[in-house]
Amino acid sequence: ARPRGLAVDRDGNVYVTDAAYRNFQIFNPQGKLLLSIGDEGLEDKPGQFALPAGIAVDERGLVYVVDQLFMKVDVFRRIPQQEAVEIMATEAAYR
Repeated sequence: ARPRGLAVDRDGNVYVTDAAYRNFQIFNPQGKLLLSIGDEGLEDKPGQFALPAGIAVDERGLVYVVDQLFMKVDVFRRIPQQEAVEIMATEAAYR
């Protein structure tokens, strides 16, 4: 594991980007892994990360993940009842 970014949502869940596994993970306040999101890949597709770095969670619960290598931001919406996420957008405008 190579954690790079960290965020906490209003419920105390912890979000961590991991450069080694090329994903981000969500842990509950007690430290239990809830979800691991992201596919390792060399193609710039939504939900695939080459070098996930920064992560943030806004007041609506949207999760923003910055990929340093692909130079993009993927936006996810968490679906807590299903312990799942849905990709909302990919923005690569700052390339």
